[in-house]
Amino acid sequence: MWAEKEYRNLARLEKVGIPAPRPVGFEENIVVMTLLGGNGMAAPQLNELEGGDYAALSKMVLSALRTLVSRAHLVHGDLSPYNVVVWDKKPYIIDVSQAVLVSHPDAARLLENDIRNIAAFFELKDVGVEDYYRVGADLADDVKQHQKESLVRPDLLD
Repeated sequence: MWAEKEYRNLARLEKVGIPAPRPVGFEENIVVMTLLGGNGMAAPQLNELEGGDYAALSKMVLSALRTLVSRAHLVHGDLSPYNVVVWDKKPYIIDVSQAVLVSHPDAARLLENDIRNIAAFFELKDVGVEDYYRVGADLADDVKQHQKESLVRPDLLD
């Protein structure tokens, strides 16, 4: 079940252009996806990255987060520097098996956790994170509005 959910969520990310592994297929508890990395080596997690333009990475992660919520209608639910890998100076979102639809009753709380976790990492790297909290508040409002609408219009549960 989780493998199918991971596959579906990766497909949603691909559809809206969020950098993530491309889903290839799944069977039982195995998800096949593209390898992010090269020469048989996986791309490093954001928290393992040595050096790098953290300000640029922060902007790209925030953009992906905004797209995740506003266009893919998902909240990651466990976004942290462990679930972002960096390859060719570009961040990729991984581990989306626990992601929930924005209509999920816990989506706003999970989004706030995602914002707090990823902002804390960039703050440690001396990157300004005010935009995370501003965008996060806007996205949380959007999630709450979507939740209200989905109660009235179940067809919005997409």
